Amino acid sequence: MILSRHKQFLCLSLLMLCMLAPLQLASGQKITTIEILNADLTAFDVKIGKDARKLIGDVRLKHEDVVMTCDSAYFYPATSSVDAFSRVMIQQADTLTLTGDLAYYDGTTRIARVRNNVKLVNKDITLLTDSLNYNRSAGIAYYMGGGILTQEDSRLTSGRGRFILDSEIFYFMDSVVIINPDYTIHTDSMKYDTQTEISYFSGPTEITSDERYIYCENGWYDMQQDISYVTEHAYMEEAGRILKGDTLYYEAELGFGRANSNVELIDTAENMTLKGNFGLYYSDRERAMVTDSALMIQVDGSDTMYVHADTLHSIQNPEIEEQSRILKAYYKVKIYRTDLQVMCDSLVYVEADSVFDFYGDPVLWSDENQLTASQMKLYMVDQQLERM
Repeated sequence: MILSRHKQFLCLSLLMLCMLAPLQLASGQKITTIEILNADLTAFDVKIGKDARKLIGDVRLKHEDVVMTCDSAYFYPATSSVDAFSRVMIQQADTLTLTGDLAYYDGTTRIARVRNNVKLVNKDITLLTDSLNYNRSAGIAYYMGGGILTQEDSRLTSGRGRFILDSEIFYFMDSVVIINPDYTIHTDSMKYDTQTEISYFSGPTEITSDERYIYCENGWYDMQQDISYVTEHAYMEEAGRILKGDTLYYEAELGFGRANSNVELIDTAENMTLKGNFGLYYSDRERAMVTDSALMIQVDGSDTMYVHADTLHSIQNPEIEEQSRILKAYYKVKIYRTDLQVMCDSLVYVEADSVFDFYGDPVLWSDENQLTASQMKLYMVDQQLERM
């Protein structure tokens, strides 16, 4: 009997310890309350809640490092929350200011919900929207009903957005548009780093400026340095030239582009296309290089010429002011036209003079004739072989 009572006592003691443990844990946590710094009129109002207070006139509240001001508010001490009305302003330290017509702030979850004419200012960034939630614990602000972000000369609009305050990174979704004096961007969704001013795209994206047009479905764009790296159906058009590839890298200031895999460089003025799996492009020098299964296709009237080689170089002829190019092909060169076929080690083609120079034991076929030599020079007139 004594042993049975002893067991009961042990069980009861263990039960009490289990019940007290959460209370002891909670007592170790830091609990903060919302302070009323000022109000012209304070009154209890049981209609809005037990122990609730109505604050009217020059209301100022403080919770941790956040100060809230408004014209009037309902304060709920039991839940440590506030309903704020008219000219609401929430300031956190010296970095973030949030204003709106209405706001609800929960001191327990540290979440603020601001509605109507909402404006968030963080350093040089301003965000305008009609509905914004700000989670102080996570350091994230997000909106769902459309927003406008401005930074210096750039203006961005989107259907939804999320801002991570610590890293100053935005995530935008739904009909994202950036308008800048130098360019315009349309995309489905985008990550924007405000510190580096680099945008990361996902989904169909268009970058348009006075000088060029870029399309992709993935990639990034450095707005400060005007550098782009785009993938997935990547396409760039500039000054009558089109550059395609699985990936494109382009530095606008240097006029330098690099393309990888399924590369195409199309010169619309010359009806010429360069293909390969790796390419380099210099817009200011009008120079291009394609290698790895390189192929040139040039449409000349009713005929088309194909040039295949390990490497192809196309440059603007420095001696001719008008649009005219020089083509250089290296290693295992093959040429095909309906009236002419050539195999050689390398060649130089001057478009202005319609002159081919073949090097490295060239072999030429024309109609039923075959000609071999250590070197050949071939002159074309009106797309026809004139002399060699």
